[in-house]
Amino acid sequence: MGNARNLQSARRRRETFACWEPAKVTSTSSLKSAKAAADDIIRAASEAGSGNLEQSRSTFGTDRGHIYSPVLIKSVLELLCAEADFLVEKKLVHLLTPLEHDERLLMKLDSIFKAIGVETEEDINRLTEYFIMKGDETNDSPSLIHPNQVLKLFDYLLARERLLTEY
Repeated sequence: MGNARNLQSARRRRETFACWEPAKVTSTSSLKSAKAAADDIIRAASEAGSGNLEQSRSTFGTDRGHIYSPVLIKSVLELLCAEADFLVEKKLVHLLTPLEHDERLLMKLDSIFKAIGVETEEDINRLTEYFIMKGDETNDSPSLIHPNQVLKLFDYLLARERLLTEY
């Protein structure tokens, strides 16, 4: 009988916490959609040229809430598109072939963002953090994770999300 009560109590707690979401500190007027933010990042990276990944901070980053340079974030987004292309429908991929690289990238990102739940500019910043390996003390420049690690990263993020929604 005691076990049944504990089980019911645990279920009630789980149901209570499952619908709870932390309050957003940032005002909604300053949040951009993920697609609009990705578009800004891709444009800024194109304007910056083929800069290197070692420029981890830039005026773009401090002005618009990004910690890293647009070139680095664009590299992360390109890696995401290359390794998570299974999340994009084949029909869409076929329709995107005549578009320029940046336009094709943006459309694929929109589809991937919807699949993995990236909705805002803040989500892109968080996602970028996961894709970057921090340099050691001798080398401060960030580098991207290996492409083979992307699916493992997705597994980790999904397991983390399940754990957070479970309790």
